[in-house]
Amino acid sequence: MKATFSRGVRNISLAAPVTLAFLLGLGCWRISAVHASPPGTWTATGSMNQPRDRFSGVLLPSGKVLVAGSWAASNSAELYDPSSGTWTKTGSLLLGRSEFQAALMANGHVLVAGGYYGEFPTAEAELYNPSTGTWSGTGSMNTKRENYALAVLTNGEVLIAGGATAERFLGVTNTAEIYNPATGSFTRTGPMNVARQGATATLLSNGKVLVAGGSKFINGDAIASAELFDPSTGAWTLTGTMNVARSQHIATLLAANGLVLVAGGGDGYQFYTNTAELYNPATGTWALTGSMSVARFGHSGTQLPDHQVLVAGEQSTQNLGCPPCGNIQSTAELYDSGSGRWIPAGEMTSVREHQFATLLPNGEVLEAGGAILTGGNTATAELYKP
Repeated sequence: MKATFSRGVRNISLAAPVTLAFLLGLGCWRISAVHASPPGTWTATGSMNQPRDRFSGVLLPSGKVLVAGSWAASNSAELYDPSSGTWTKTGSLLLGRSEFQAALMANGHVLVAGGYYGEFPTAEAELYNPSTGTWSGTGSMNTKRENYALAVLTNGEVLIAGGATAERFLGVTNTAEIYNPATGSFTRTGPMNVARQGATATLLSNGKVLVAGGSKFINGDAIASAELFDPSTGAWTLTGTMNVARSQHIATLLAANGLVLVAGGGDGYQFYTNTAELYNPATGTWALTGSMSVARFGHSGTQLPDHQVLVAGEQSTQNLGCPPCGNIQSTAELYDSGSGRWIPAGEMTSVREHQFATLLPNGEVLEAGGAILTGGNTATAELYKP
């Protein structure tokens, strides 16, 4: 505790413990306690049954967390139980995959689509049923793709846009499609104005989707442009351009003010950034905000109940031709939307990059898996307690 003593405009702050004699000697000074707000703590929790990175998962309605897949095109899946801090294997994916996304449907089922299968993207999609712990096939996408942008629309349908469409380092697409849970099918919608992979998709309060950044190919040529998808027309409209080109960044709709925060990213090859900026849906413009303490690429971003945004982990440098052999970190920080500043949030118990993160019902953040310094990946997991 830090004690503050005030009389008129005078203030004395004591970081060290104070004695009773000293307090009595202050006479009529008023005493008030100012409690420092700790940045939070990191605590290890149960490890997954297998190491994973570039995988995906979701928080289920039951409060458990489903994760599936991995960079090695694993088809395994497992569940994390926050009440026990343990992981339990569940039904395996029909197709091993990595670099894909998972989306929670209104009926509690989980959609996974596309991703890498071996060395090539796939169009196949499947659904997880939490009641049975099993996966079943659903309609395939019209385009094979991985590292795409995904958003669940207000009507429960799923928008999937962009991504890489061929063997690594080759084609990137501007195509987009919609998954309809009622029919289990994908339907093409209007194409984006710019082909991009590694972009983010953010559902805005007006029902439109903001897709920002990305790159023209797997490693290189980051993009600064952004565009809006209108579900009512199926059309895309270019909007304001970001101040910094970026791919593999994080994007978060801030609950406090309706702005969209993007932070970090790079081109996956040589350029990494610590910059952050805000998109204003009302004006369609971007404005730089406070920069992170370090450049981050492949980091996680999670909005907390107090509206701060936790970012954790990163690859801050790159050894050419050897991903993920760069400088992977364990650092974390918080973005305060009120001040636009970043606050240190301690260090994770493990370095990680391209990990999975989600906010749990109790307000803690689960960070699991990810690439590590050895060039491999980890099964460890941990909790951030604000």
